[in-house]
Amino acid sequence: MHDASLSKNFWQALSIGVRWDNKKLTTSPSTSLFFFGLQVRIDIKKIKRMKNRNRIFIGVFLLLLAISITVYFLFHKKQKDQLPSKDMTDTKSEIAWKSLNDRIEAIQTGGYPIPIRQYLDEIHGKERFEWGNDRDQTYNYIRKQYPDERSSVLYALYVAYSFYLEDIEALELDSSRTGYEKLKKREEIRDHFFRGKLKEIIFPPHPSQKVEEFVLFAEEYVQKQPLTFSNERKRKFQMIRNEIFKSDSYEVRKWETTKTKKQILTLIFQRELSLMGDIEKTHFLEAQLREEEAGHFWN
Repeated sequence: MHDASLSKNFWQALSIGVRWDNKKLTTSPSTSLFFFGLQVRIDIKKIKRMKNRNRIFIGVFLLLLAISITVYFLFHKKQKDQLPSKDMTDTKSEIAWKSLNDRIEAIQTGGYPIPIRQYLDEIHGKERFEWGNDRDQTYNYIRKQYPDERSSVLYALYVAYSFYLEDIEALELDSSRTGYEKLKKREEIRDHFFRGKLKEIIFPPHPSQKVEEFVLFAEEYVQKQPLTFSNERKRKFQMIRNEIFKSDSYEVRKWETTKTKKQILTLIFQRELSLMGDIEKTHFLEAQLREEEAGHFWN
């Protein structure tokens, strides 16, 4: 009876008032309310009328609730930052992986498959869809294709590459990151698994990557700074564009398509375009595009 009375007094004291768009709703107590910006109101008067033991019970409950919420957010943040993973080898590839840096030149000139990333992707597809993720079958397949020391090198590369792909897959499923944040994290993961010259062999740089980086930065900037004006956006974009393109600007500009240029112009003049009709928008963007292609827009 005493426990039932304590529980009744507790829930009477913990009066939940939820306000959303100035409408009052009622709901049962739930820790999930804290995750949606809802307000929890505790009836202080009822608490004062309760016995000390009941007050202690409520205090302990609220303390445990606060600790639980804190632990949840800390764990969630830790999970988000777990990429890249530490795994790069298995028992068969560990020795070859440690000596890989001494074989960089051989990988480029010693009869290895070219491009090597395409070969690794093909092996990954076979392992995943034909061999039921049987790594032993992958190992035997590579050894059959390359019976000399190349099999050990290729297998070591493949194991690291498969772990890399797992991290990339997890990254792409992370809806909490913007496209630009995913791009930067992808580069961090690549640097973790494949450093220096090895990274260049597996992921050879291409000018189009810098164009992609610029577009993703512009999208994130507008998303996070929606109230900025066009002149401020243009100034910021120009500064970042110069940093990304650097001394390769002439070569990189060749990979800026008309679609990409219109995308950037639309992001810059988003506020102005929102006030225009369809025909006016078209004429305005075409005029800005002519300025851009003539080399005057960014000057």
